[in-house]
Amino acid sequence: MWKSVCHSIIIKKNLYDIVSADAQFYSFMGNRLYSPFNELIDEKNRDSFYEHAAAMDGKWFAAELKVDEGFNLPVLMSIVQGNISEYICVSLYALDAAMRQIEENSVKIDLLEKVLGLYGDWGLKCNLKTQEVTIQKFRIDETVEKSKYSIDEFEKMLLAKFSKEKVVKFFAELKNGNRDVEECFDGALYGGNDIKYTQIKVSAIYADGEIKNYAGFIHEGNEQVVNVERLPVLDSLTGLLSKGDITEYATRLIDVEHRKGITIAIVDVDYFKRVNDTFGHKTGDEVLTKVAAIIKNEIGEDGVIGRFGGDEFMIVLFNAFDLEYERERLRSIKNMVRGEFPENSEGKPSTSLSIGCASYPKDADNYEDVFTLADFALYRAKEKGRNRYIIYDKSKHGSINDIKQIQFGSARLNSRGDMSKSDIICMILDKVTRGIDYPIEKLADDLVDNIGIQHLIIYGNNGRGKIVTAGQGVPDSKLIEETKDYILDGTVLSLYTDNVLVINDISYMKSKSPKVYEKLNKEGLRSLLHIVFRDNKGSRCVLSIESAEIKVTWNENDLPNFRLIGFILSHYDFT
Repeated sequence: MWKSVCHSIIIKKNLYDIVSADAQFYSFMGNRLYSPFNELIDEKNRDSFYEHAAAMDGKWFAAELKVDEGFNLPVLMSIVQGNISEYICVSLYALDAAMRQIEENSVKIDLLEKVLGLYGDWGLKCNLKTQEVTIQKFRIDETVEKSKYSIDEFEKMLLAKFSKEKVVKFFAELKNGNRDVEECFDGALYGGNDIKYTQIKVSAIYADGEIKNYAGFIHEGNEQVVNVERLPVLDSLTGLLSKGDITEYATRLIDVEHRKGITIAIVDVDYFKRVNDTFGHKTGDEVLTKVAAIIKNEIGEDGVIGRFGGDEFMIVLFNAFDLEYERERLRSIKNMVRGEFPENSEGKPSTSLSIGCASYPKDADNYEDVFTLADFALYRAKEKGRNRYIIYDKSKHGSINDIKQIQFGSARLNSRGDMSKSDIICMILDKVTRGIDYPIEKLADDLVDNIGIQHLIIYGNNGRGKIVTAGQGVPDSKLIEETKDYILDGTVLSLYTDNVLVINDISYMKSKSPKVYEKLNKEGLRSLLHIVFRDNKGSRCVLSIESAEIKVTWNENDLPNFRLIGFILSHYDFT
């Protein structure tokens, strides 16, 4: 029934409504799409489910999911606390898929053993956690010899046989975490004096973006080692293909092999710069690693994934003829990331994805144009508010020639991610002062996306004029209307210095003005910074730069940049 073995499902406590799941699970639900998760469980297992859902202890228990009348699907489940208090996370193993995978793996292993036995080779496994090396000798008669060593013992064994320089180099690369480690030694490790060389090669095995183990072979022979074709380069953080290799792979499938049904999806982590700037690069790396793992789990063997840039990924899907199923895949990836990094999770980043995709040959007849269409769809997803996927549709978006004329790519301020805040703000200033068409909504969105803030609100004409918002976690329009008069509170006004107000912790306002504190707290704010400016009609306006996730100590060195933003905004009409 399912190809994948393990599924991660996020549900609400007590109500058991499904927040996110993968496409295969949604497909399994069928017309029960909006049913709560507990109703999918057979009645005889529900009490056990409720007990584990209350305990959230991560212990595995058996259950059956309803499929059709009189037919249930056996599964194993464990339940733990979700990323926010309202969620729980269910890990579900489909036992029928697990058995099929065991059978398939058994066939693959059997074939590998036969090949190694045919050439008289040894299989080599290195467990980094236990620091243990296992060497297995496979024979055609199916007998197996197995030896175990610590990594240090294995190194000493090689030093006793081969050149110290080559052995030291081999283990240095292994311990440094190189993806592929290979060396050809003069002489034999196990054989007699007639053996001219011993080739040892291992490759990294990744899980969740980290190298967990190495696996490879030891081969003894009498002929010169021939260099194999260059192997693909993997991204060291996520274990995905590099930008160059995923591009080369997609180009070959479309432009050389003309493989029909190839879909390219470009995935972008929304406001990722803010995650790095607010929570640090370690947290940013954790976000990227988790996003990569979610994409890999959803795509499985139906495609190839690469890390295309700092926070961008490319998916190349095979045989993607069923548009509705691909929609389910993209929706599931988007929802699972949102469920993993939800809003209002204190001290943790809220993260979402924007995705754009296009297909060959349905949408274009060459790789470059398919990529252009997918990139345009991604741009549209961002323009429409992010946290969404868009599949290119000629009737909605225009032809490839129309899109090339738009030259949407030039609208991206910092596509390489290497510009400073000052450079970005000066680029925006240049566009505005030269009279380039630059809607205020787009400008606000670009600021949030590129200068590392969570969200902003612009109050026009002391809150009586136009109000513009951008970013994640912005209060809804009703709440803004209820609280906006705080910007004119006498206590707040008295705290300004040269039209700038800095509040690193809103609890500071408890004693100053309980009424203002109540409103700021109602909006969920932790820190804010105000810049007062006059719009092009002379009306007093307020730019509020805000954080709702963590307390922010605003950097004084950034104040000139924020003042410059106020000057840029003065070119717009907010009445």
